[in-house]
Amino acid sequence: MQPRYFVFGGGRRAVVSLLAIMAACTLPTEAARAGIVAYWNFNDNFNASEGGSGYDLTSVNGASIQAAAARFGSGGADFERASSQYAFVNNATVVTSGADFSYSAWYYLDLANIPNTSDRYFVIEATTTAEVGYPISLGLRDLNSDFEDDVAQIYTSINNGAIGTNASVDTLPNQTWHNVITTYDASTRDMTFYFDGNTFGTTTLTAAVDAADRFVVGGHRSGTGRNWEGYIDDVAIWDEVIDSTEIARLQTQPVVPVPEPSSVLLACTGLLSGGGMLLRRCRPTSLPK
Repeated sequence: MQPRYFVFGGGRRAVVSLLAIMAACTLPTEAARAGIVAYWNFNDNFNASEGGSGYDLTSVNGASIQAAAARFGSGGADFERASSQYAFVNNATVVTSGADFSYSAWYYLDLANIPNTSDRYFVIEATTTAEVGYPISLGLRDLNSDFEDDVAQIYTSINNGAIGTNASVDTLPNQTWHNVITTYDASTRDMTFYFDGNTFGTTTLTAAVDAADRFVVGGHRSGTGRNWEGYIDDVAIWDEVIDSTEIARLQTQPVVPVPEPSSVLLACTGLLSGGGMLLRRCRPTSLPK
């Protein structure tokens, strides 16, 4: 018995139309958003969701992706401090000295309270591969050893390692999701800080921020020693100052939203029905020439 094939009626024009509809109906992936240097949604792995494979993170000491660690999407990064877990990438420019940048990160500290002032729990930090300077540095600590003043601290270095700014905000309660966003305007050297979408300070640096080509998630610039306990999700870096509208959106949506497949499928159904093309069976010899 000869095989049967399904083709569109109408010869070559129909085949061309079919190819056009197939292209239009391909489900879109997470489209790149302008200005993003690198973005990690941690839905499936530690690879960069935007920015290219040069920004893929390497997990260390068993850091993993877990569904329970997700703020958005199907997964998030899970880190255990006792195992010194973190993830990193080297030789990937995340910040250019003298240029605008912004960053955003969601974190969930899985501790009721940080036990003492000597313990620091880092969400993210960016430095050079030689670990000189840190234009991006976000971590938590207890300032007074009273189990009540856990704060998020943001540091930014200038002049190859000198501290350019230090901002702190009370983060209680722990064991819930929080978002920190920082923007830097190179033209004014103004750095502005946002906690859960609300501004908590602006400072003007006295020099341009340091560059960075090493990025660490779940630890500080050396990787081990000040590791995270809990979850981190939806981390992004931009080469621009993101505006208030984007900052507000990021409180309820991931950096790059995933399109709803249903809307695409409905549109494609309309294309197929509107084209008036019917499938028919034919023998191999009747394929359009």
